[in-house]
Formats: sequence, structure tokens, C-alpha cells
Amino acid sequence: MRQEIFAGLAMGFGMVPGLTVVPSLLVRTGMDFTGAYTACVLVSLAATALLGWLRLPLAAACNPALVGWLAYLVILSHGHSWQAALGASFFASLLSVVFLATRLRSYVLQAFPRHLRRLFLGLIQGRLLVGAPIGIIMPGDLADPVAFYSLVGIVLTVALLVWRKSFAIPLGMLLTAAYSFVGGFWVLPDAPFLLPEGLDRTAGQLCLAEGLAMPEVIFVLAVFQMMAVEGVRASLWQRRGKSISAAVCGASCVGTWAGCFPLVLAPESALGAAAGAKGRCAAWTAAAVLALCLFCEPVMASFASFGAITAPALVGAGYALMARMGRCHMRTSAEHVSGLALLLILPLTQDFSLGLGMAVI
Repeated sequence: MRQEIFAGLAMGFGMVPGLTVVPSLLVRTGMDFTGAYTACVLVSLAATALLGWLRLPLAAACNPALVGWLAYLVILSHGHSWQAALGASFFASLLSVVFLATRLRSYVLQAFPRHLRRLFLGLIQGRLLVGAPIGIIMPGDLADPVAFYSLVGIVLTVALLVWRKSFAIPLGMLLTAAYSFVGGFWVLPDAPFLLPEGLDRTAGQLCLAEGLAMPEVIFVLAVFQMMAVEGVRASLWQRRGKSISAAVCGASCVGTWAGCFPLVLAPESALGAAAGAKGRCAAWTAAAVLALCLFCEPVMASFASFGAITAPALVGAGYALMARMGRCHMRTSAEHVSGLALLLILPLTQDFSLGLGMAVI
């Protein structure tokens, strides 16, 4: 029981950064931060508790990479409203259930998702990767405080993960926050705790008619959700795939009515698996951590105001999941870090010396 609770705490606290990033992305679309945060935490809590009821040591949450794609491309670039995106998310979750209940599920298992998305998002959030005039992106400027503090936090977090320290990801985030606080770049809010509120500004706001008019968005969302659920499940070698998929996609479908975008299996479930999670107690402990987060919205909003605090946690979560992939031929942590540096930097920056140099270092 002690091991299950410990694993659940690691899993729950590892999900905290994602709960901060998702509302901060949605604010840029005109959505209320408090309402988006409350909806995201509440629906993730319910879905995680449901997985625990199914005796599964897994957690569910909104995917920051998916929400980032919706916010920047679908809503801001194409001019759709966040209410229409919620409507499309509702139909996408329904479509995911249909996909996963048919033979299409077998094809999803063969197309293993690229969990490096979370790593990319973390590096961009921390301004370590920025847009480039030639190529896709290029390294950020370490003279930028956000980039510098992000790099320090990522090094600390990955080091803690390599040393297999408990609570490596939340500890890395807290160390980065403390370092930023000492440097004067981040301050605690005057009232750090608050009763959950804002759900009245997001619940029931989805627009089904406009959402149904975006079939391409619905299809992409459904495929992404399907691959994310099955990919995390396969990487953690969890069985009972249909019950897991039905629980997550069903909860996601209901959650859109509260103002929550599609749920997937949280990559932070790898932290619980690494700590020995095997039963429902781990999932319920993670749900209890999320319940406490419902009252910490001011602190989370303060975290979101300085991207260097959340960037190390996102990169660390992506690294933790990649390290758990059974199909990866790398055997040591040093090889994982070296391969990760090469995969991230070389193709994106188109700088051979930089990519190879970082891999060697």
C-alpha cells in the first residue's frame, strides 16, 4: 500500500505542470483562465478516479501539445472560436470511441505515436527553441532570462530522472521556481489559495453546430486522441486496452460539456509505473493530488506567467515516457539523453555541429 501511494503521489505531482500549461494556452484564445483550469482539473480528476475504479494504475489529463495545436492553428490562425473547438472535441471523442471499438485499433498500435511532442512543447515554452528565418526553428538566446532558467531547470530535472530520484519532475519544477524566485523573475501571489470557481464561464459553452462544420479538425483530434491513448498504454505494457480507451474517451466526451478539451492517458503515468504502481490505489492517490490542485489556481496562474517553471517539467515528462518505451534499443540513461539531444536539435536547427556536439556532451 505504501508503494502504491508513493507511486500515485509521483504520478499526481508530475501532472501539475500540464494543468498549468493548458489553461495558459487557452487564455490566448479568449477563454477564462480560472474556468479552463477548474474544468481541466475536475475532468482529469474524474477520469483518473474512473481508471482507478477499473483497477488501473494510470492517470488521464489534457494533452498540452494537442491544446497548443488547437489554440494556435485552429482557433487563432483559422479564426474559429474556442466554443467551436470544444464542439469539435466532443465529436472527436465520440469518433475515437468508434475507432477504438473496431479493427482500426490494431492499426493504431502499429503506428506508435511520437512522444517527443511534449519535449518540443517544453523547449518552445522555455524559449530554448524559437522560430528561425531559415529552417524550422533555431536555438534560443540564453541571455533571455526565460531561456536561461529553463535550461537550468531542464538540466536539473533530467539529472534527477537519470539518478532515479523520487518526485524528480515536480522537484525539478519547484527548484526552478525557487531559483526564479531568488532571481526576482517570479513572485508568489498574495492569496495563493482559492475556492474552485469559473466553471460557469466554460460549462455548456460548446457550439456543436460550428464544431460539426469542421470535419478535418474532428478527424485530426480523433486520430491524435486515439494514438495518444493507445501509445501510452502500449509503452507501459498495460493490458485491457478496450476498457482503458473507453474510460478515457468516454470521460473526454462528457468533459467537453464542462469546458475541458480532449483527454488522453497522461504520459506522467510512466512515473507511477517506474515507482511500482500496479493497482487502483495509485490512480486514486493521483486523483487526490488533483483534488488539492483545485484550490491552488492562483499559484498555478503564477507558475504559468513564467514559462521557465513549466518547461523543465514538460521536457522531463517526455523523457520519462521515452525511457519507458520497450521498443527503444538504448539501454542506459546516458544513451537516452544523447539520442534525445540528437533527435531534437539536428533536424530542427539544421545545424549538424550543434546537434552532434550536444549529443556528445
